[in-house]
Amino acid sequence: MANFEIKFDMIQMLPVFRELTNENPYEHVRKFEDICGTMKYNQIADESLKLKLFPFSLKEKAKAWLLSLQPGSIFTWVGLAEALYRKFYSKNRTATIHQALNTFHQL
Repeated sequence: MANFEIKFDMIQMLPVFRELTNENPYEHVRKFEDICGTMKYNQIADESLKLKLFPFSLKEKAKAWLLSLQPGSIFTWVGLAEALYRKFYSKNRTATIHQALNTFHQL
């Protein structure tokens, strides 16, 4: 793979995920993928670009989580996104959404 320089402007375009109560990791990944989809470089594959840029989109607790992962434990973009979902989309949030869907009544 050729040398690839990450420019400050690229980092500034990325959405930020901190793991605040109102933040949704699925939405963060969707926005991140949308922005990465606008960046095309002949010398780097889309998946490699996402893996290189994603750490710059994380701050605070989310960044600490990423840095705590075992080196070499993530091999693919899908694997990284799924790890983020497992960590930051709690079972409690999922249960709350399921309950809201189950108790939904059409007016």
